[in-house]
Amino acid sequence: MDNKIYDLIEKVYVELVSFKKETNERFGSIGQKFDSIDQKFDLIDQRFDSIDQEFGSIDQRFGSIDQKFDKLQNEVEMNGKHIVKLENKLSEKIGALFDHREIVNDKLETIDKKLDQIDEKIDKAQFDINNLTMKVAQSDNKIIELKQNLKTVK
Repeated sequence: MDNKIYDLIEKVYVELVSFKKETNERFGSIGQKFDSIDQKFDLIDQRFDSIDQEFGSIDQRFGSIDQKFDKLQNEVEMNGKHIVKLENKLSEKIGALFDHREIVNDKLETIDKKLDQIDEKIDKAQFDINNLTMKVAQSDNKIIELKQNLKTVK
């Protein structure tokens, strides 16, 4: 069970790392494109003050994107902490279940041994009953013989 949880956490981590890498690559290529655009706009910048204002808003957007990424990073860290807490709780509960299962198995073994002892006692009692039944039958036969002998003697 712990391996499944570990595998799931590992998959989530791999996906998050892949997502972050992909995002960084995309923003890296976007950053490169903006660098080339900045060079072109530097030549035109003296004539177009209004374009500077638009780039200011673009910077604000990147700032908000950075804030969003920071927020996502914080959420990932929080989720990691929650996952660790869940793992700890699950580990404790699973450990308790295994301990309980061992106790139940021990009790079942004790019950099985007692049942075996009872079976042995029943077998012995059945043997004794069979012996007594045989002796009673023999005694009955002797009594019948003696009665017949008494009748013949009278």
